[in-house]
Amino acid sequence: MRVAKRSLSGIIAIILSVLAALLIKMNYELNEHWLQGTLLNPMMVLAIAIYLPSLALTIYALNNRFVSLLFWSISLLIVVGIFSTNLFE
Repeated sequence: MRVAKRSLSGIIAIILSVLAALLIKMNYELNEHWLQGTLLNPMMVLAIAIYLPSLALTIYALNNRFVSLLFWSISLLIVVGIFSTNLFE
């Protein structure tokens, strides 16, 4: 049962990361430029609020803070990769 909880929290963390990446990408597409208030609008705050719990879920899933931070950093790079591609074109 414990392994199932940890696996489920890892899956939820990945889903939250991808959802936050899509929100960031939509935010960028709507504003077109980073300097037009992109970082301070409600959609960006929502994306950050969705993305931060994924760190906590990752720490819980992997049960090791160093490995979790490493894994979360890699997932952040994946999110940035999703962000930098043209998904909506």
